[in-house]
This record gives sequence, structure tokens and C-alpha cells, in this order.
Amino acid sequence: MLSNKENLDFLNEYPRQKALFLLLLRSDQYITSDVLAQKLSVTSRTIKKDVQFLRDILNNSGISIDSKQSKGYRFDFIDASIENKIKEQYQVYRTGSVETNTVLHSQYILRRLLSTQSEISMLDFQEELAVNQSNSLSKELEEVRSILTDYGLKLETKPRAGMYISGPLFKKIMLTIRLYKYFDRVTNPIFEIPAYDRLFTCTDEDKNLIRQVFYRTIVCSRIVFSDIHAERFIIYLIYFRNQQEAKNSSYDFKDIHFSYQDTDEYAVVEELLEKLKIQLSGFDFDEETVKFLAYIALISTDLYRFKDVVEENYGSLVATAEEARNYMLNRMAEKLNISTIDDYTALKDLSKVMIPVALKIKLNVSDSVDLGYENIMSYEENPLLYFKLMETCHDFCQIFHYRFSEKEVQLLFNIFSGKINRIKLEHRKLRLAIIAIEGRLSTQQLKFNLLRYFSEYIEKIETRVLYELDMMTEKNYDYYLCSSYGKNMNIPYRPIYFADDSLSETEYVDSLKEIFYKSYNYKQYLPEPVFQKEKNIITFQEGQEDIVLLQGNTKIKFRFELAADKEEIKIFQNFEVAQKKNNPSDLFVDVKVNISGNKQKLRMLINFVNSVSKDPLKLSAIFDGKVKGYDELFV
Repeated sequence: MLSNKENLDFLNEYPRQKALFLLLLRSDQYITSDVLAQKLSVTSRTIKKDVQFLRDILNNSGISIDSKQSKGYRFDFIDASIENKIKEQYQVYRTGSVETNTVLHSQYILRRLLSTQSEISMLDFQEELAVNQSNSLSKELEEVRSILTDYGLKLETKPRAGMYISGPLFKKIMLTIRLYKYFDRVTNPIFEIPAYDRLFTCTDEDKNLIRQVFYRTIVCSRIVFSDIHAERFIIYLIYFRNQQEAKNSSYDFKDIHFSYQDTDEYAVVEELLEKLKIQLSGFDFDEETVKFLAYIALISTDLYRFKDVVEENYGSLVATAEEARNYMLNRMAEKLNISTIDDYTALKDLSKVMIPVALKIKLNVSDSVDLGYENIMSYEENPLLYFKLMETCHDFCQIFHYRFSEKEVQLLFNIFSGKINRIKLEHRKLRLAIIAIEGRLSTQQLKFNLLRYFSEYIEKIETRVLYELDMMTEKNYDYYLCSSYGKNMNIPYRPIYFADDSLSETEYVDSLKEIFYKSYNYKQYLPEPVFQKEKNIITFQEGQEDIVLLQGNTKIKFRFELAADKEEIKIFQNFEVAQKKNNPSDLFVDVKVNISGNKQKLRMLINFVNSVSKDPLKLSAIFDGKVKGYDELFV
């Protein structure tokens, strides 16, 4: 039975019959030959021949084609498991589940418009998406226009004809490729739009050969692509191979004053095409297409050596990249209220990211990897930095007319996170007293671990017994340490740490860290958080920029002012809601500080925000008195 992928792969060799197969697979109802003929742009007679063709090859497969006069054709499955496997393979789901998905609808509309030369009416879209005529698809069209804006394209309407997309051809092609979900678990996705699917027709044998030639070529060059971009480049090759008959001599490129032929990426493209021409037909591309592919290679390049970011390699792109890099560095410094971001690592990494961005800026297109790519990173661990980065990216778009993609925002976030993490906090050295209630020899291992792992935080360590401490008039110690047996005794000295001998070395060392939070003087830089319980939920003034996080059932709302005249950190909570069991109250954190160029202060503020974002209960612990001071907040 044809119940597995291998048995159905032969359909790739019959694109028209495969399109018919998918139309029938997608429908639970009968479809007339006239409707099928219209959708596939063939005659009813051809449909009848193709139906017979499918019947022959599906014989004894568990799939049959039922036909009824005046009603048309429909698939019948002898077993639900076969139906589920086939539909899963081709990602075909019931239209009912798609109707509520604005994103899938908008992508369908874009694919249809980009794969036809004629206008498409609203009625056509309503029928194809199986929605009522009262549904104007307003949300879907809003999403369509938003995506088109990134590419400098427009959704236009001709009276009594329908909708179409206007703009340069190269931008339409770039969006067409982006809409092809190549970064997906399905090797050859099918979108149930025959004209669109035909753009990417390629046998598995040819595709594997193209991939192998491409890999062998690129590994011998200076150029490096990520796996995501490598797969996209292969799809571009397949697309242009299928466009050979069209012989497009112009893609509407504007002159961007950039010598692409001097780049290593162009040389790799030329070498690759020469190799492909030897083994496969259809790769005799004209110079405009080679130029297009060189641009895509430049946009896809994964620069990991800063020494490669020079005019000799990238010409005028370097100046644009440096301008974009400097804007991001300076604007982020302004947003964080620090004088400058003088971090050489951040400067180098931003320069490498901005070379591909520079070419897209010149082309006036905010292109990215396909829409199947999902950002899997969580920014809740550093909400303040992410919030300021998004503000900066928005400002960048206003100046450079380029919108960073999710993937690029992720790269930028990593770069600026690294910058913050490299701010080394100043700390004082602590004076420690180890209480030897079981004898001085019993303290040797604890003393050894302290000196081995935390020597830079320690001014001195002294071993004392309790009666010595009792007799001392001045006890000049920052912290006391004792074996876990001391928990059974009434030891009056604070703060105190009880060492647990049952822990592994890693756990033991990790637990010791809590002692040295005291070495960082947060009180010197940040105001003490003040907790206020209010009867009514506090809301901030309209127009203020807020960050809202959801941790479990608790919503935390932050407002930041990093150049405040009066410094204070206030935490508000609705006490009536908080008193109800299993119904946590929302928290509002109003942060007013003046960073004023102090990077130590910025790092400490970010540490505070990150800590309470991960665990909102720490905020309540401040009010309850369980947490006293910043040093205990991080334990």
C-alpha cells in the first residue's frame, strides 16, 4: 500500500498529476472536473485522463477515487491511518483549522499573487480560503501589506479586475523565496497552489546533486553560510533554473554603486554555476541572474573573521555597515544613558552582522530567512536590555528604512548581552571568620575551597572558636561560616553560612557564592526597593513606555526612567488580590534611576531586573522582610 513517503515520491515526476492529487487530498467534498480544470488551467478532458492515471497508480494502495455524475471526484480511504499519514506527509489539514489562522491566510494570498500574472478578485480569495463573502479578509490583507512594506512592494487593486502586487521584480522574487518554507521538517513542502509549487519543481535526485555540488564548492572557499542560508541559496538555484524559459534580462535592480564582481561571493557563484552546467541542464544563467545570485550570497554570508570586513572584500558596503554599526552603538548608549559603548568585541561583532544588512539597505529591502523560521530565544531573562534594543531597532528603521528580522534581532541581542556581561563589577574584599565548633582541623577543607575558588573576594580568613569571639570587643568580620552542625546551636553572629558537607563539590562551591554577593555594594549605586500594597491596581500614566512580562499567573509590569532627577524603585501590588489563595496579584515596578554614564550602576540595575523577572516572589519577599538588601535578593 502507498502508506509511506517512498511510495509517493514518484509523483514529483508528474507535477500536473501531483497538483490534482493534492487538490483531491485537501477536499472532503466532491469536486467537479470543470472546477479542477479551472484551478489547474487545463481542459476537463485532461482532468479525466489524469484521474484515470491516478486511479491506475493508486491501485491496491488503500486510496481510491470515487466519482459521481454532476458531483465530480473525491478520494476514499479504506483506513483512517492511511489518510492521516498521507495528509501529514503533505501537511494537508482541514480547512476549518486554517480559517481561523490569519497568518496562514495572508501567506496563501501572497503566494497566489506572486505566482500569477493576472489580478485576483476578493471573491476568488474568499472561495479558495473557504470563508463567507461577508468576511472581507481585512486582517489578512493588513498582514499582507505589512510584509510587502518590508520589500518596498504595494498591494494594488484594479476596478472590476482584482488585486495585484506592484514593485521591482527582484523584490517580488525575494519575497517569493521567503514564502517557500525551506527551513522545515518537510523536504519538499506543497502549498496547494499549482502555479507557486511549479516555481520550485525539482526531482529529489537533481536537488541532492545541486546540494552536493554547492557544498563541495563553498567549503573550498573563504565564504561560509549558515545551514539556514545555505538551504535558501539552493532554493534560489532551483527557482532560477525553472525560470530559464522566461529569459528575464532585467530584474529592475537600481544602481547601488557597488562592484559585486570584485567580491569572493561572486567568484563562488561563478564557479558553482560552471560545475552545475557540467552535470545538469538549465544553469546557463545570464549576467543579471548571476548578479542576483551574487547579491543573495552576499546577504547570506556568515562573517566570523573581523579581518574580512574590509573595502578590499566588500567595497562600498563597508562604509554603509560602519554607519549602521555606529548608529546602533551610539543609540543604545543613549537609551541606556551611558556615554559610549566602548567594547571592541561588540564593535567587531556588529560590523560582521552589518555587512549583509548594508547590501539590503542599499537595495531597500528588509529580507530575511523564510517564514518557517521561528525565534526560539526568550528575552524575559533580560527584559530591560531587550526593551531598549527594540526601541533602538525602531529608530534605526526610521533612519535607514530597514527593519531587522527576528533572527537579526536575536544576533543583536546576543551582542549587546555580551557587552553587558563583560562589565566587571567592582567589589570589596570580605573579612571572614570560620567558627571551629568541631576543632580547627575540621575547618581546613572549607578554608581550602574558599581560597581556591574565591580568593579575589577575600581580604582575610581567620579561624575562631565561639569563646574567642565572645571575648573579642571588636568583631571586624563581614561574614561568619560554620559547619552544618552549628544549626543545632544558638550562635548569635550574623550573617552566617552553614556549610553542608553532603553536597557535591559543584553544589558546594555554588552554595558558597551567596556569601560573596555582599562584596558587591549595590546600596552604593541603587536605591532600596520600596514595596507598597494598594487597594486599587496601580497603572502608569498613558504614553509611558512599559514592559509587561508574564511569569506563571503573575504579570509583572515595568516602567523605566534611566535619567531620573530623583532616584527610587517602587513596587506596587493589589493587596486584596494577593490575599486570595492561588490567585497571584499583578506587580508594577516603577524604576527611576540616573545611570549617567555609570556602567557599574547599569549592570547592577540589569541584574536586579533580571532576578525579579525570573522569580516574582522575590518582590513579595522584600515586603515580608524575608529579603533584606540586594545581596540576599540574588541568593
